[in-house]
Amino acid sequence: MTEMLIVAGVGFVLVLVAWGMWALVRSWDRTNAILAAAPQMPIRMVNVWDPVWIRGEVECHDPVYSPHFGQPVIHYDYKLEQYVTRTRTTSDGKTETYSEWQTIKTASEYALFSVYQAEGKLLVQVDKAQWQYEESATETFGNLRHSCTFTPMTDLVSVVGVVGERKATLEPLMHVPLIVTPRERQSYLNSAESAERWAARFGYLFLLIGFALVGFGLARYFQTRGSLPVGWWDGGAGVVGLITGLGTMTLFWLIRTYNSMVIFRTRAEQSWSGIDVHLKQRYDLIPNLIEVVKGYAGHEQNLFEHLTQLRTEAIADRRARVRAETDVVADMTRIALVAESYPDLKANTQYRILAKNLTALEDKIAHARGFFNDSVAEYNTNIAKFPANLAAGVFGFRSFPLFSADLHERAVPQFKL
Repeated sequence: MTEMLIVAGVGFVLVLVAWGMWALVRSWDRTNAILAAAPQMPIRMVNVWDPVWIRGEVECHDPVYSPHFGQPVIHYDYKLEQYVTRTRTTSDGKTETYSEWQTIKTASEYALFSVYQAEGKLLVQVDKAQWQYEESATETFGNLRHSCTFTPMTDLVSVVGVVGERKATLEPLMHVPLIVTPRERQSYLNSAESAERWAARFGYLFLLIGFALVGFGLARYFQTRGSLPVGWWDGGAGVVGLITGLGTMTLFWLIRTYNSMVIFRTRAEQSWSGIDVHLKQRYDLIPNLIEVVKGYAGHEQNLFEHLTQLRTEAIADRRARVRAETDVVADMTRIALVAESYPDLKANTQYRILAKNLTALEDKIAHARGFFNDSVAEYNTNIAKFPANLAAGVFGFRSFPLFSADLHERAVPQFKL
């Protein structure tokens, strides 16, 4: 019964589709993790080779115009389709008529633009950019349909990329893509993660159906080989297909769940390095800050001594840095408030340089701390959810503590100039 071999073949194709979807999900997951690790920062705070999100206005002196719609934009993808009627011959020799939209023209173009904020602007390398979640428009006239996705030049945009040399450009670099989107950072990440989850769910569905068809088709083939069956369905073959589908899906689920837990745990561990690098840079600057401020506010000796002691403890090891973080942030905030009372100190060149560097560092530390806690929360949630918690218990995965969770929603120290 060769029809049953065809059924098994269709099932095998669905299994391959599921495998391809999971490979795509894994690629999306890596990219989303990279984008989530990049902080959103004002242009004045960025440094060369920083991966960042910049939200700002579009500055474009020579926009392009979308075909048919005539709107000034910084990018568009246009498609013109025609509704055509065709005929075809079916397998039984009959002729039938059908209609479809046929693409007769496509066009795509972009304009040079900068993302602009009050304190500066960065030129976007648009020839290397990916344009995502753009606006769209469709109009139909008779048998012609015009479709266009575009990014208007009058709206705010978010751009994620790496700051180029001389802090003048945003560009892709190695594993960090250059993405332009009208959406804000968190909205973009939420949509990307939602698409990732749904693709994974469809992957499981295709895997279940695919292996069920393979099991049923092969069982029915061996049942009926050499004889003509009364019908295509058989309860026993159906049970074999169901067991095959559920069994293989469970096995693949265990493998994928284990691998996902390893990835989430590794990501949580690696995200600590983003905090650690910035913390060490902060502790290198603290002695200089204390010396400068001490010359203007000597009566704050207890504050300076406490912060110095915290720094000495914090540079010892990772656990000490975690324990000291809340107190260090509190002391840094107090020093920033003390400096507000001394106009001469705020005008001091060395203080201004230190204040600018420390403000940028505190923003980066706050973001890195938030990203670490998000990574830990993602890992902890995945090993706590049913039925993944059963696999986590068997494989020995344990939850991680958050780093200074009470600081997650607090403002970082701001050294105003």
